[in-house]
Amino acid sequence: MSIKSTQGSIFGVDSKKHIRQWYNEANEFKEFRGNIGVVVNPEDANKFEDDYDKIIDKILKNYGIKRTQNVYKSYDLGKLFSGKEDKIKAIHIAFTREILKLDDVKVNYFFTNINSKYLEDKKVTIFGKYNRPTKKVDVKKFIDYIDGYYNVLCAWKLTHILNLKNCTFILGGFENIYPTNAFNELTSDHIVKIVYGGDRTDPLLSTADILLKELDLLLHDTYRPLREDTIEHIITYDDKVKTENVFYHYIGNPDIEDIKPIEERTLSIYELNNYIRRPIIFVSAGSLPYQNLILEELPIYNEVFNKAYGLHASVRKYDPKIDSKIIGKNSEHTDYFLSLGKEADEQLELLKRGKSNIKELKIR
Repeated sequence: MSIKSTQGSIFGVDSKKHIRQWYNEANEFKEFRGNIGVVVNPEDANKFEDDYDKIIDKILKNYGIKRTQNVYKSYDLGKLFSGKEDKIKAIHIAFTREILKLDDVKVNYFFTNINSKYLEDKKVTIFGKYNRPTKKVDVKKFIDYIDGYYNVLCAWKLTHILNLKNCTFILGGFENIYPTNAFNELTSDHIVKIVYGGDRTDPLLSTADILLKELDLLLHDTYRPLREDTIEHIITYDDKVKTENVFYHYIGNPDIEDIKPIEERTLSIYELNNYIRRPIIFVSAGSLPYQNLILEELPIYNEVFNKAYGLHASVRKYDPKIDSKIIGKNSEHTDYFLSLGKEADEQLELLKRGKSNIKELKIR
């Protein structure tokens, strides 16, 4: 099946690790690990945002739910039906089918499972750049390594499949990206924008996230191997979904040299700084224990993401040890800081005194 795209296109990318566990007939515990990803490519980004709005409105209305967010991630949809697995699955399926009905949006599904019989000692050799020592890991460990940057690999692979040049790839925020040939090539030939909190602020990333979750949920309903025909069977749902703009791609054994980590370290936030979409809204509750978990559930957090949507901004929970290297250090964009406590007020004051290019964000 041939697919066409033009230079300058925009793509939203998300990915996750797929884990399936079961007991066989001999009551032995079994586990399978693979990677799955989704790339969403609209012909017109502005029209796509309008279509996304209409789809979200329609689905929430059908369930009698009042809309409170501009953009929903899969987790948000799940919270609407906490504990009701059938409804969680149903709303993801409904959203996916509406997206796949759009004639001007292409959706590319990616998957990875490594066949160990083609590997020396049934292991993958990683690292080794600058003649440094290499390391051999089993397939499960390798899947864990690439999980942190699998969205990069999906974007990179698509550029080869479509022979793309000078395109824009919107990636969800991630922290565990290892140096790879794929990342170097992607960032050299294309515009890469990392959006922290993007699945709650960017309709493209929200769509990729929800489509990805739907695939993951339905894969758990089948014991079939992770293959193109398995994914196609799930997505097309017995040919009830149009497939003209849906495509399936494998990343695996032939790609190992490009996708494997080549250094025994992850890229720092400072090294990724030029790829982060600005401005960034930093949210801080000081050093409050478990603040990340607490902030996620606060009602004000919806307002933060709604604000970020209007600003086309990223959202990060402020960590002074990490973020001091990037906060307020972009000359073109002023970052924002939302304080949720006295200690956070002191952090903001310190940043202002240090002449950081930052502005206080206030939400009523």
